[in-house]
Amino acid sequence: MDLYTRVRELLCERYKVIMPNCNFKKKYYLSVYNDNFFISMSNVHISQYDEGDGNELDCKIYATHSSAAMAFNLFGNDQCEFIPNIFNNTNYFIKYEMKHDTLKKSKMPANFDVVLTSPDKSEMLFFEIKMTEWLYKYPICNNIVNAYFDDNRYYYPESFLTFCELFIKINKILNDKNKHCRFDLTQMGRNLLALYNYMKNINIKPSSINYINCVWTINNPLVLKEFANDYIEYYNIYQEEYRFFSKLLIPVFNLFEQLGINFKIECVTFNQLLNIMVNDDKKINYLNRYII
Repeated sequence: MDLYTRVRELLCERYKVIMPNCNFKKKYYLSVYNDNFFISMSNVHISQYDEGDGNELDCKIYATHSSAAMAFNLFGNDQCEFIPNIFNNTNYFIKYEMKHDTLKKSKMPANFDVVLTSPDKSEMLFFEIKMTEWLYKYPICNNIVNAYFDDNRYYYPESFLTFCELFIKINKILNDKNKHCRFDLTQMGRNLLALYNYMKNINIKPSSINYINCVWTINNPLVLKEFANDYIEYYNIYQEEYRFFSKLLIPVFNLFEQLGINFKIECVTFNQLLNIMVNDDKKINYLNRYII
């Protein structure tokens, strides 16, 4: 057994405490994906997941350690609410698995796990949700490919120098680490380019964007027993890599500022995000399946 397996077992055990009567088709994977949700997913959101590139509804979302299921359980259908004074608004419309292009002729658009938009469209919150992916023994973060260093592939010439410089620095750290990163630098970098393209392309732009990396963590690493020290080491590396990444982004922030957008990036834990959302007691009790 390794840390990743131990964590999946704990999450499955916690699920069975909260939902003791559900059936599994194989280890960690439920027979019916709706059994993995606090409420049934609306047809609108089912279509959004079907159109995404993650194949979530085919297999992944059945798992008790599914990040997509955790995201849906946290945000729910249609609209969600935050406590006052956290963001510019309190209520937001929800969209899952939003896709946007990164480069011309690319068949691999960037995917955003959750996108929240305020009713007046003045603010957008983009979420990358990570559950157990960062706990693999040797997580692989692939290098930025050569197409991202070709100015002819960019939709907007002014973005080339900024993102090319960012991608050079990302590849350097990846090469120094033999591609073993816990914070997915490549994904976050590509997604920022896609987000810029999207903002550049729309007429009515939000005045504020937060790009939030939400990572699931363990409150008490001692439950991991012999893997506790590995977990602590991995989480420290994750935070260190996020800090490294965020320090590279001032030129990217400036690009968004030129569009009239106040752009921020944050890294929060699942517990921190849960604590700033408005939920009733029944939903909070259900979400305790993720608290270890």
